[in-house]
Amino acid sequence: MLVDAGPPEARVDRQLRRMGLKALAALVITHAHRDHVGGAAAVLRGLAVGSVIDPMQPGAGLDERSMRRAARQLGVPLVQARAGRSYALGRLHVRVLWPDHPGSPDEDPHVHGTVLLASYGSTDLLLTGDSESAVTRSLPLRRVEVLKVAHHGSSDDGLADELRVLRPRIAVISVGANNDYGHPRADENGRVVLESDGRSLTVRTQRGVR
Repeated sequence: MLVDAGPPEARVDRQLRRMGLKALAALVITHAHRDHVGGAAAVLRGLAVGSVIDPMQPGAGLDERSMRRAARQLGVPLVQARAGRSYALGRLHVRVLWPDHPGSPDEDPHVHGTVLLASYGSTDLLLTGDSESAVTRSLPLRRVEVLKVAHHGSSDDGLADELRVLRPRIAVISVGANNDYGHPRADENGRVVLESDGRSLTVRTQRGVR
């Protein structure tokens, strides 16, 4: 399962093929912004994808429409991401915590973005997309081993309180170099890889083990 596909220039489809992947059970889109959905059409065309799980936000832009068009052309089912739905991929269990509805065209897509809790054995990952504490503080949060920090590490007044509940062993911030917002830069570590057998958890980066 791939959660978000980056912008087109990240060539996530190429990265996945270099890792030896030829198929995905599912592609999850958190929301309709370019840096999350822009590479999705290429992923659909480059790998065999079982389904796309998408919040189906209205007023979607060019990249979201391109993804939906590619899915229809390839016969890949589009499934609404809605709170309460769950999926099992072998020992991996994925629960959709949010959204409860797609929102309206004039709303910020972050408010109705997909938030997932992925569990593999005793390892839990909270994947928040760009949905910050204004959204996630109302969700049934619990302790997790890994937190993907929302919105590329943007300032979030409620994050400290959430961390007291989540108490993650590892928090990952994903953001590109030379971004316009002054966010922490992932280019300092390069690719971050987390691996788990359901019990232990290891982390390595392109530029050394953490």
